[in-house]
Amino acid sequence: MRVLRYSAKLAAVEDQKSWLARIAWRVAVDRSRQRGRVQETPLEDPEKPIEVASPETPADETLHGTQIGAVLEKMIAALPEKLRAPIILSTIEEMSPSEVAATLGINEPAVRSRVFRARQILRKKLAGTMYRK
Repeated sequence: MRVLRYSAKLAAVEDQKSWLARIAWRVAVDRSRQRGRVQETPLEDPEKPIEVASPETPADETLHGTQIGAVLEKMIAALPEKLRAPIILSTIEEMSPSEVAATLGINEPAVRSRVFRARQILRKKLAGTMYRK
């Protein structure tokens, strides 16, 4: 609805992909605020059996990779919003720093800095959880 509401401005927009991504991101942020908390959505169905990428890959390695992915999801969800949004958009959604900057309304150096800090935090936390086991 927002895209249709502001479609008259579309002709003046240089990067239409970033413009549309910004609208989608703001709608998602608004909805999460309305719910009062961020809900975690699992990326995979826990009832679904794990698919092995290759018959040569041992099952324990596949399971370990799946477990690390689940831990990373929780760690990303625990990041402050200021760091979480850029890391999700750049790493998971595969947006360029300029697209992330346009979507979030910040400059490119800020995007790069926040992604770097988020990765540092995730790396430290992940290393800490792996040594505990």
